[in-house]
Amino acid sequence: MPHERARSVSELCQKLLRASPILGIFGHRQVGKTTFMNQVSQNYLTFDTQSERLRAELDPDAFIASLKKYPFGIDECQMVPNLFPALKERVRVKKQPGQFILSGSVRFTSRKTIRESLAGRMMFFEMYPLVISELDQRPLSDFFPRLVKQTMFEENQLEEISAAERNKRLKSIDHYLMRGGLPGICFLREDRLRLERLNDLHRLMLDRDLRLVHETKISVEKLMAYLSFLGTSPFEGYSYTSVKRALSFTPVTQKALLYALESIFLIRRIPIYGGSKGEIILFEDQYEEFTLSRGGVSTENQLISLLYRNLRAQFQYRMGAPFQVLSYWTKNNARVPLVLKDHDQTLGILAIEGEEPTLSQVRAAESLLKFEQRSKVAIFSKKIKKSKVLNSRIALIPLVNAV
Repeated sequence: MPHERARSVSELCQKLLRASPILGIFGHRQVGKTTFMNQVSQNYLTFDTQSERLRAELDPDAFIASLKKYPFGIDECQMVPNLFPALKERVRVKKQPGQFILSGSVRFTSRKTIRESLAGRMMFFEMYPLVISELDQRPLSDFFPRLVKQTMFEENQLEEISAAERNKRLKSIDHYLMRGGLPGICFLREDRLRLERLNDLHRLMLDRDLRLVHETKISVEKLMAYLSFLGTSPFEGYSYTSVKRALSFTPVTQKALLYALESIFLIRRIPIYGGSKGEIILFEDQYEEFTLSRGGVSTENQLISLLYRNLRAQFQYRMGAPFQVLSYWTKNNARVPLVLKDHDQTLGILAIEGEEPTLSQVRAAESLLKFEQRSKVAIFSKKIKKSKVLNSRIALIPLVNAV
């Protein structure tokens, strides 16, 4: 089946199974967790099935004791929080690694019972929507981890690809910009079916998953309106005042909703630094952004979103050093929309529509370089064919090289 692609997180999954009795797999609904869990577990059940859910709720200890053939996969486990004390006791007594794989569409740390029961007893990873290399069925790129580690740009260190591969990747990029990477949606050929599937998915997440994290009486219709509002200008910075004016949500309500939306993997919050404060809000999947923005996101910002959604997998699916994603804004309105920071290097990321950056984009890059001593700026374009080092700290790079 087309949606059953090899997932780049497989190697990380096997490493964590060998190290921990419980492995958690979190992520957006329809991201492919169930398909993946069926591939890596010896046995499997889901709490979307009422009979299994009731059996676990009535006698959690007996339920856990009945599970055989490890690793045993339990899907949507956040729906039975009283199962987790029983899991805690099971792995306290029996410490062998690789016993249980738990998956969920709600971040476990957002539910107190789960968080307290599994602290120190579970390793986990987040599964993202398919990235372009997975759609193309090729190995996950390590382009960004290598680029961050470079202390400066040099011509012979920048990757180049063949013309045939470049053309193939350009087609994949265009497909990704329009359809994203949610396996249950992106392979549907009809635009109307994709839109209906996404709408139904969002209603389910807002009506069920969100309320597991935040008890609210706000209607699904009004929550859907909030999503649409978030989609109108994702790179303009979140404005509590604008939301209050449009939807009458108080700042307290907005903060609770943002926390809940991030806990169900619907949005990502990226802090702004460099002189201005605040955050930008990105949706988990490219198709969500494309749909909710109604085409209102500029080409450059679409490309930045695409880079963000693909680069994070290059870091998180490997057992590498942690990294941080920020957005650089000054009070003079110089902006570098994405900034990657590891322990000693900083990489600014810009995307341009043409073949050369504008003067304001160059000045934004130079502002970041002045602000961060150990930093570089990579400027990406779909239209160029070869990398060009502008100086030791700024380089112009084909977008296709990065994915």
